[in-house]
Amino acid sequence: MRVLPQIDDLPPQLANNRSHWQSWGTVEGAAGSLTVHRSGLPHPMLNGVTRVHGANLPAAYDEARRHLAGVPSLWWVGADSDPGTAGFLTTKAVEVASFPVMAFALDRLPEVAAPSRFRVTEVADAADVAAFVDTYARPMGVLPSSVLAVTAAEVERGNRFDGLARFLGWLDDRPIATAELWISDGVAGLYTVSVDGAHRRRGFGAAVTVAALRAARARGVRVGTLQAGGGERLYRRMGFRTVGRYRVFSL
Repeated sequence: MRVLPQIDDLPPQLANNRSHWQSWGTVEGAAGSLTVHRSGLPHPMLNGVTRVHGANLPAAYDEARRHLAGVPSLWWVGADSDPGTAGFLTTKAVEVASFPVMAFALDRLPEVAAPSRFRVTEVADAADVAAFVDTYARPMGVLPSSVLAVTAAEVERGNRFDGLARFLGWLDDRPIATAELWISDGVAGLYTVSVDGAHRRRGFGAAVTVAALRAARARGVRVGTLQAGGGERLYRRMGFRTVGRYRVFSL
């Protein structure tokens, strides 16, 4: 009998994070102990290391630098990485963030009233993907010169991965919010939650988040997970619980 993950089961949530970032470009030839993704796009989230396990740390660091040369990149250190990894990286790189890993039981989704004139739709075609990227580009720090390349990469990801679902939040006829589901390892990862700057702190982020998590529940998933780079207080109010933490270093 298959045992479904519970919100305290951290390994599936970390595995979901690894597979999500690898969907942007898995590095062929990286040692099995080193999980590297490289999109080639000029955004640090889209290139990096998400785990090192059972490796010689100096050698793994040198290998990661070779794979990621020429692009901005991040090294994520969570409970799935070797003990001592973060300490080693403090001598080599700059620590730029600490992200809580937060989880939620999807059978307990809160009722969130959508703001007036706001609706959420699932991305269905290439035109929707373009609107999705245009909407999250500024909040997520995507350079204007990279929007077309990021859009092409998003279209390609959608063609390759069945566990990917994207959502647009519309105010009247204008898209102002986004959220992405990445379903793998028995859990639903929530990524790319963004709200246009002029519309923040008005309930749109919570509404698009709950809409995406309802879609995950409808797909039979019981646990939602995210790494809260922002909005941690919002997620706590919604009922998310911290189950782990990443330390993030810039390479």
